Amino acid sequence: MEPGPLVSFLVNRPAASVDIFIAIVLILLVPGFALVAVSFRMGREGRAKLLATGLVLLVAGGAVSYLSNPLAQNSVAVGHGSVRVQAPPYFDINITSSQIERAYVVNLTDWNVSITARTGGTALGSFRSGYFKLSNGASAELLTTGQSNLVLVLNSGAYVILGPEDFQAFLVAFDQSVTQAGTV
Repeated sequence: MEPGPLVSFLVNRPAASVDIFIAIVLILLVPGFALVAVSFRMGREGRAKLLATGLVLLVAGGAVSYLSNPLAQNSVAVGHGSVRVQAPPYFDINITSSQIERAYVVNLTDWNVSITARTGGTALGSFRSGYFKLSNGASAELLTTGQSNLVLVLNSGAYVILGPEDFQAFLVAFDQSVTQAGTV
């Protein structure tokens, strides 16, 4: 059977992430550029310290901007027998139905497993994107905007927790394209 087209579901970052991005630019990058520019007009004594401080601010601002980039598009795409999860810059994974041991829907507030720690990623309100630890000791890759989520338990023991914007349409597409294509 030929793979069908991918159906994509967005997982939008909250508007606050744009505010954070602007704050980073104003607090780190603008002063960093200013210090570097001023350092070239200084004498030898002050130049090294000013240049070093400016470069540290630029590197820190660049790193934080890269990790909190509100322009990066997060999505979950469902195709015949697979799910592709894109959460730049954290992960871009393709999961086939043969890799999924179990799949079930949970409400994160009522689930008997809790998210205990973020090991890499973003968490703003109900938006979560990145790597997390669960109370059962497992690792999880999350890309969600709400409380209702599809939990995929992989054969490796890792969890992938997904909650795109149009959750009900996503569940229908997942059931038609992944569940019926494999043994989930």
